[in-house]
Amino acid sequence: MQKIIDLPDELAESLEIYLSEHPDESILSLIQSALAMKWVPKDSAKLLQFAGIVSHAPHEAADHAEDQEA
Repeated sequence: MQKIIDLPDELAESLEIYLSEHPDESILSLIQSALAMKWVPKDSAKLLQFAGIVSHAPHEAADHAEDQEA
């Protein structure tokens, strides 16, 4: 699939700077990383527990758990 996007000048400049400072990344890899973070499964507690990152996740990722108090 091919998509054309129009970035505001400031964002385009920031993107160019970021990519020049991170030559191992491309626009594609950056978008893939951003989308992977955005599309975290709603019930990520089991995934995080499996990964050994979090032993108990009392809030769903979609609820912005990082902003919640346990």
